[in-house]
Amino acid sequence: MAEHLATDREALTRPQGYGTTAPLRARASVYAFLERKVDFVPWVLDHAEMDGAEVLDVGCGYGHYLAAAARDSARRLVGLDLSIGMATATRDEVPAAAVINGDAQALPLAGATFDVVLAPHMLYHVPDIPAAVAELRRVVRRNGVTLAVANGSAHLRQLRGEVMAAMAEVTGTEPRPFESFTDRFSMSNGGELLGAAFRVAVDPVRNRLVVPEPDPVVAYADTLPNMYSDSLFAGAAWPDVLAAFEQRVQERIDRDGAWVDTTESCVFVCRP
Repeated sequence: MAEHLATDREALTRPQGYGTTAPLRARASVYAFLERKVDFVPWVLDHAEMDGAEVLDVGCGYGHYLAAAARDSARRLVGLDLSIGMATATRDEVPAAAVINGDAQALPLAGATFDVVLAPHMLYHVPDIPAAVAELRRVVRRNGVTLAVANGSAHLRQLRGEVMAAMAEVTGTEPRPFESFTDRFSMSNGGELLGAAFRVAVDPVRNRLVVPEPDPVVAYADTLPNMYSDSLFAGAAWPDVLAAFEQRVQERIDRDGAWVDTTESCVFVCRP
């Protein structure tokens, strides 16, 4: 798969990427419509003992994992993010956390320092995944645990397919597969990548989105060019593609009563 914005360090930290929290929050908002209500962040953290733990969140985003760890009585909270905007958001969200601007490929932290290391939905953004895995292993204590989170191949398959169908409709071309950068580190290959440094167990979770109105689905789709404009959507008039996609979403809601899609994710429980 060709490299694109999803691993470009400058692109990742611009406002359209992760320079602000808005695109990430827009994507997260669609999960309020899960058919089986699962509070995903606490579910991930339940795979480790958080009470009294020293916790590092690599790729901390706007601090939602660290906030949950604080509620679970973690003793020390450290967040790290490549984006200064995200690091600032975490400081605002979790005042008790020490937050660092840094790169997962070269963590500016001493070895064997943390009981729990988190890497949620972020390793697919790292250019050198093995280097980042080695760093996760270096900073976790010998009896500690690293929790890495990834998606499966079925995740939002309907949304991805309809986006590509809308683009084909607008451009007058044949529909192409949606080749996701998240496939770089996914449910299918993440265990092997992590297995170079850890003993790994995987716990999958599957669910469905049932969304009664188009806006949350369209808002999610509207963030995709931030990561794919130089690969999937190069040369396409995105407003026209988005309008065609919204029409397709509305047609499905009119026909089925809701937009229905699959979610598929997992947590890799990694021990040294």
